Amino acid sequence: MLIHRKLHSYVLTSVLTIACAAGCGGSQPPATGQNKPATDKVVAPATDKVVVAPATDKVVASATGGTATPQVDTPPVRQPSKLCDAVAAQPASRALLRDNPPAPGDLDAELRDLVIAELIAAHDRTFRRSDHASFVALDRSQPAGLVEAHDLAMASVIAGFRGHLALAADLELGLDKRRQAWDDAACLWEVALAGIAAEIPQEGVDAQLGAEVTAAFQSGRAGFAKKDADTRDQVVLPARQAIEKRLYRALHRRLLQAVARAEKAPPTDREQALKKALRTLGYLADRIETKNTPGLQRLQTALAQTTAPTVEEVRRELNIAFAKRARKYCSDAVDHPKRPLALRLASAAEGATYVEVVMPDMARKLADEGFDAAAHREAWDNLQQELAADPESDLSAISQELVRWNCAYQLKLGIRECTSSKDEQAS
Repeated sequence: MLIHRKLHSYVLTSVLTIACAAGCGGSQPPATGQNKPATDKVVAPATDKVVVAPATDKVVASATGGTATPQVDTPPVRQPSKLCDAVAAQPASRALLRDNPPAPGDLDAELRDLVIAELIAAHDRTFRRSDHASFVALDRSQPAGLVEAHDLAMASVIAGFRGHLALAADLELGLDKRRQAWDDAACLWEVALAGIAAEIPQEGVDAQLGAEVTAAFQSGRAGFAKKDADTRDQVVLPARQAIEKRLYRALHRRLLQAVARAEKAPPTDREQALKKALRTLGYLADRIETKNTPGLQRLQTALAQTTAPTVEEVRRELNIAFAKRARKYCSDAVDHPKRPLALRLASAAEGATYVEVVMPDMARKLADEGFDAAAHREAWDNLQQELAADPESDLSAISQELVRWNCAYQLKLGIRECTSSKDEQAS
């Protein structure tokens, strides 16, 4: 269970130092808790950061769902992403992706020839969507048409972001195509999605969310430079999960933030906040479907009303789905010991990142049972790091601890049977 002693010589540093030369915020000291590791283990700080070790061929798993890669002096540069970069270069297209689109009169000429329409068409072709025809048919000379155009554009961008990440992790695809897909996703993050991370409260585990995504993209980019395919995939596949699931966390926080505003706002402002919450719910809908389908339907109905549901009501419906998703990865890497290491590392990274969506609520609801959030993060750290150090190590005790707390949380949410797969039933 102990990480190989030669890792002692490695000084774990945040990959945030790659992503930003300075000013991204200081790291917190390692957390302590009931699961404090022995002193001959190397444990990343119990924070939601991606960590790296100095140059080595070993892959060290991150604290919460990223990956560690050999540190490099000069981070690899993102390749051009033709259509995405064109969107970035056109003010009207970029403005349309903001949460408050411009008024029609502000950018009339450019609104008639939006580059983003080409990006949406490309996403339709690549990812089998059908947004482009609806987008070009909208009357963008009217405020309502602009709002609908924003919704369609953002839905396409998020689908493209996820789709490109999936292509980058596709082991059957050629390396050049995978690398390009990675950088296409990175561009979409820069141009449209980083703003979502920036607008949520920059506190607690979410304080560095945007910088962590940028860092994970750099980590994966460095992974693609590896000649050995196994080493490459042991970096890229977990990094993909660290990035994608952080987007879900940003959307989750944004939705709850909009509902909180709606609860306190006067009627006119409440309507806008509820519309924003409903839009954001749409971006998360497929994460909730099949896990809490009745809850999704309740939220869709509630957010379309003139009175706001409570934050707690919305949080519970969302977290039922995310708790079930996290449950799978509490034991997935242990349950499938014969899988390639890259897939097992990706599974552990996915769980460690998913659990951060619900971790603040876990800490509140399980406080009377002795739940320690720092110790729980540390257990996820240990799962990833020990798996990376020795794929044949016995991880069952760590896995059982993760399952225990996940099931305890599901019980608090009112889920009748602890599960990763069963949908809620309409009452």
